Amino acid sequence: MMEALTRAGPWGGGAWEKEAGGGWEDDVQQRIAEGKVSAQRRAVANAFDRQAAAYDRWFEENPLYLAELACLRRFQEKWPAPRLEIGVGPGRFAQALGIRFGVDLAVAPLRLARGRGVLACRAAGEALPFAARSFATVALLFTWCFLAEPALVLAEARRVLRPAGVLALAIIPPFGPAGRHVRQRRTAGHPLYRHAQLQEPQAVLALIAESGFAVEEVRSVLAVEAAADTARYEEGCVAGIQEQAVCLIVAARRENLTNQPAGAI
Repeated sequence: MMEALTRAGPWGGGAWEKEAGGGWEDDVQQRIAEGKVSAQRRAVANAFDRQAAAYDRWFEENPLYLAELACLRRFQEKWPAPRLEIGVGPGRFAQALGIRFGVDLAVAPLRLARGRGVLACRAAGEALPFAARSFATVALLFTWCFLAEPALVLAEARRVLRPAGVLALAIIPPFGPAGRHVRQRRTAGHPLYRHAQLQEPQAVLALIAESGFAVEEVRSVLAVEAAADTARYEEGCVAGIQEQAVCLIVAARRENLTNQPAGAI
């Protein structure tokens, strides 16, 4: 299974089982040297490395995270395996949603993800170290705003997805309460949010469509108060793009494009 997923080179064999660094670091450094990982992406990775513990604590008993998770779980049964999360971070979503594989550029969060049972390795979404058509689902959960070149990431996601595979996104719109909070913290120089670039949902959906995906569903997560009953958080998951959405969940499917050149994926 592992060898079938990886390209030839330092990712072959037991690279998944190594600690952060080693074969992973060699491959990433090569991609950096080739210009496939931008300086902005490296700066974001360094920020998450430094803030890994604090960021991981944010998830604990956080009603916003629980509301996001409740909405994502409504989509989960439609996500075939194997699943990959790009920007897996500390693995909170991957562990909760049964996403077995993950990649991230930041090493410290990767160690946390591996501790949660995720097969996580260091790689950039712009240059994934996997063979074509390796996965049935690719997820980008709250990663979009930190991407320097989202079109390249979508192209890579499409490449590693099987025909009719699922693309799952969770994004923060700039107009909702969470978006306003992120923009305020960005202005104040927050160590993580100063790197965040929030996009209007229609622009994101248009780029998804241009990248060879058909958008099938969009749902909004609305802020809810902390509740002992986790089912309460499901009430905040509503259809469409809502003005007060703290985040949006997007489900899309890989299309088989027509008029492709011979040998195209």
